[in-house]
Amino acid sequence: MLDAVGMCETRFVTGVDAGHDPGTARGHAVRGGALAALPRRIDNPMCTRGLDPAGGTVVSTAADLGRFTSAHLMTPGTDVMRTLHAPAPGGVATMRGAGLGWMIWANAAQSSVRVGGANPGQSGLIAADPTTRTAVVVLSNSDQGVNAVTALLDAPGPVSGPKPQPAPADLSRYAGRYVSHAVTIEIIAAGDGLLARADGYPDIPLTPRDRRTFDSPAGPVAFLDSHDHGTPGSLRSRMRVMNRDDTARPRCPSPRVPARARSVRRQAGAK
Repeated sequence: MLDAVGMCETRFVTGVDAGHDPGTARGHAVRGGALAALPRRIDNPMCTRGLDPAGGTVVSTAADLGRFTSAHLMTPGTDVMRTLHAPAPGGVATMRGAGLGWMIWANAAQSSVRVGGANPGQSGLIAADPTTRTAVVVLSNSDQGVNAVTALLDAPGPVSGPKPQPAPADLSRYAGRYVSHAVTIEIIAAGDGLLARADGYPDIPLTPRDRRTFDSPAGPVAFLDSHDHGTPGSLRSRMRVMNRDDTARPRCPSPRVPARARSVRRQAGAK
């Protein structure tokens, strides 16, 4: 299949070779405020076991992935893969949900299908416009590198349904810990917006667009399932949903009853 598409620079690299392959780009991450080169073979429990279970992986180039995407767009019958099958939770208008192998996006400028992801120190994105049969492929040796491309692709999109409510003046209700199986994010109020913090990543500023949606350099973020006078129950960043975890918050003490009131209650009970 790779030969038929002309992907001559795409190959499998075994786990042993990956650490010594000079042709494979090294990833970089921010460690202690400075940029650090990572080993080519990453010892990361989630990424290594989840994405590299056989001890080998596929390496490619942006040009080869462009050839693959072009072949996909030109092949009859593949349009079913680019059709929305599972709508995403609300709150982020630009990312509609999942097709078969593609994520479906639409904003004020264009509709597109995309697939992307990241390993520690590396990230990549393929975005294609089926109407014009054009695509862009970006591979970055930084796990945050594609965020700049995402910001260029995404203008705020149309919001379906009722007109969104403006964000409240007090953003402290959004602050807290949001947890998924893969990541924990701390949201804190900072000035006129919020900051998202996760171990190993720089702080990401969140700017309110409306009550549910906040813009960030990494794309829009939605706060969902509001309860308790507007406190969100979950956070959605692209397709990952993190539930609010209040277990770390101090429990509210029981309300204290004045001594005279306790005395009256005891007397009333005695009667």
